[in-house]
Amino acid sequence: MAIHWNHEGGEEIDGGGVSDSSNPTSFDPSDPKLIRASAVVAAKWWADRLRDGAGVGDNGEKSQAAMSDMLTNLIRQNHPITAKNCEDFEVYLSAAIITAIKTESDLCYRDQGPWYEGGPCLRFGVDYHQDLILRSTMLDAGVHESVVGMAALPWKTKMFCSARRVLIAHGYGARRVEIYGPIWGPTHAESEYDSVYRYNQLDVFFHPWFDNLSGKEKREVRGQSWTTEWVGPVPKMVVV
Repeated sequence: MAIHWNHEGGEEIDGGGVSDSSNPTSFDPSDPKLIRASAVVAAKWWADRLRDGAGVGDNGEKSQAAMSDMLTNLIRQNHPITAKNCEDFEVYLSAAIITAIKTESDLCYRDQGPWYEGGPCLRFGVDYHQDLILRSTMLDAGVHESVVGMAALPWKTKMFCSARRVLIAHGYGARRVEIYGPIWGPTHAESEYDSVYRYNQLDVFFHPWFDNLSGKEKREVRGQSWTTEWVGPVPKMVVV
């Protein structure tokens, strides 16, 4: 006899999760218009960083940040970035993002989370050096190779771009922030809330219940995938 669990001790509860009143069938992650809209937002964000150059060399090490910024500023002074460089970079990057999402390039993963599917998600950014999609489009835009090498875009920054939304984690240790979307489904903040709530419920309800099972029952439970996730209802997130 299979052992099933939920927080009330009765039958397993289906559903729950973040609320979504929109119609899932109305969202097509392959829609060229939606992909282009996200790509335009994403490309503008990076082009604006190329324009302002703020905090390019900040890698989270306070003792090194000032020296890094001084070096990157010196490189930029020796090889000034023009308005045309930035404009061309924005155009070329937008086109490259569209192609990468449409063809589901090696940088694409599935845009997944609680109770939704958002299609291919392009993940790219800068550690100390840019991912190829950024580096190649900057060079095509005429940005000097010395600037592209380490003085163009903020270090330790990652972007997540799909037809559904654009997320950015700007700088060392930064959390992801939604700068566009979502076109359909829960926001990133709602998804995070949902995941944290479910994780916490395992501590509150599942683990005490599991500890009281016999050895045989524990072995049976470990073989069931649902034991790793809270399947009960999740209260609506309240923003204050």
